[in-house]
Amino acid sequence: MSDTFKKLSTEERKFSTGAQRDTSNGKGAFHWMPWTALFLVSRIYENGNKMRGIRNWEKGMPISDYLNSAQRHLVKYLAGERSEPHLSQAIWNMLNALQTAVWIRQGHRSTELNDLPDHFTGGEMGEIDPLSPQEDEWLKPWGIELQPWSEVASEAKKMKLFEESLPKPMVVDEERIANDPLVKHLREFAAKEAAEMDEADAKAENEEPLPKKGLFEIEDDDEI
Repeated sequence: MSDTFKKLSTEERKFSTGAQRDTSNGKGAFHWMPWTALFLVSRIYENGNKMRGIRNWEKGMPISDYLNSAQRHLVKYLAGERSEPHLSQAIWNMLNALQTAVWIRQGHRSTELNDLPDHFTGGEMGEIDPLSPQEDEWLKPWGIELQPWSEVASEAKKMKLFEESLPKPMVVDEERIANDPLVKHLREFAAKEAAEMDEADAKAENEEPLPKKGLFEIEDDDEI
């Protein structure tokens, strides 16, 4: 049996017909979710796909960006502003922040998107786990076994140090080159040469062609 569908408990449910099946505990309760509210949030996804392309948000955005936007929409809603669907937009941002956190933990998105501060323990920016231990456990019935955040963060830090150790590409200072006296002299010389060539070509085009002589024609000043 696939681990994705393994039983989480030996507890069984029994029906009046005599049928039995395993418990539904821990598998989610989608049938209790508010579908009208979810429909309203789905309209934000629909409108976003029309404006910025299909699944634009899935390319990756910092979690803080989602949370900041959600806060702004909630504040406007609390203040009585109703010109936009602020609650729907706030929930859209929160859902995407949560999904991004899961993808980061799975290794599907860069840990750099986890740009959250750790004000409780005073850790550095981005060191705090984007998910709680309880959410880690909740994901197991879906077949998602997450690597411990300490290992994920450690590997990301090692990769960042490795990338920083690589030779940096040479940066060309174009302004400095343009102001170099030798470069200026060479450019002026090349421009002068090009101008003289253009002038010679224009002069040649305006000159009348010399008359052609016949095969047996001899002019007076021709030497025989």
